[in-house]
Amino acid sequence: MTYSLLKTTWGIIGSATPNGWDADTDMTFDVLENAWTINIDLVAGEIKFRANDDWAINLGDNGGDAILEQDGANIPIPFDGNYTIKLYLDKPDYTYGIEQPSFDKRAMFYTDGQTLEIEDISQFTEGYAVTKFKNITSDGQTGSDLTFPDTDFPLFRLADAYLMYAEAVLRGGSGGDLNTALDYVNQ
Repeated sequence: MTYSLLKTTWGIIGSATPNGWDADTDMTFDVLENAWTINIDLVAGEIKFRANDDWAINLGDNGGDAILEQDGANIPIPFDGNYTIKLYLDKPDYTYGIEQPSFDKRAMFYTDGQTLEIEDISQFTEGYAVTKFKNITSDGQTGSDLTFPDTDFPLFRLADAYLMYAEAVLRGGSGGDLNTALDYVNQ
């Protein structure tokens, strides 16, 4: 009886990586995390996990649920930046994690390259941009535009409308009633 050992290495590949779809960027195994890891600068695009620099074993995410499948869908990387990526192969459902260690999730206002004044509302670079949503469809696929979300729609709460009414009346708007405005604020 004979046997042979096959050393398996893992890497990431894709349009978001420095090598694009041409070559893997190798990951290293972290014994403490029990995961394959990499800290890397990526650009907005997509990635997949690949074993031994070959497409025979490649993992993607069909459901956008962080559970990997053989030949699964490409994994979206929404923004340029430095990322820590972890690949967990220690359970039957292979999973992964992607995070931006230098990105503070509370920092919602994007100002790099922005101007304070808004002269043309259709220009995203004018005014302060708020990052609020991922552009991923309900089934986990990348939206139709990598720059802007497909989910834009105005949403006002009733309380917002009441406060706008009260402010308009206090600023001298015609057709409003001060008592009604006060009632709205006190609701």
